[in-house]
Amino acid sequence: MNLCLILLGGGLGAVVRAAITDFVGLFQKSTYPIATIIVNIVGSNLIGLLSGVMITHTPIHALFIVGFLGGLTTFSTVQLDLVQMLHKRQYVQFLSYSLLQYIGCFVCCYIGAYIL
Repeated sequence: MNLCLILLGGGLGAVVRAAITDFVGLFQKSTYPIATIIVNIVGSNLIGLLSGVMITHTPIHALFIVGFLGGLTTFSTVQLDLVQMLHKRQYVQFLSYSLLQYIGCFVCCYIGAYIL
């Protein structure tokens, strides 16, 4: 049962991530991965917030936290973005993106976990 909920939530999260990426792309002039920053920071905050109020190993936890928010956020895309920035010798973008992703997501998760 939980695996089906994770599949459903993960699929929906991935679709929402793609929609946000497409929407941001309509207005963005640069190649800086703003959409990935948005989904990871918002997702990290929601994971922190919901983990404080949801009981783990329940169907709702599987659907929303493991599934939807796991599908929304993306670690592998961040790694690929960083490799591409280094390959293009975009060292300032590499550093700012690293800080935004790792420190920004941690801080947002922490705030979410302790906001209630």
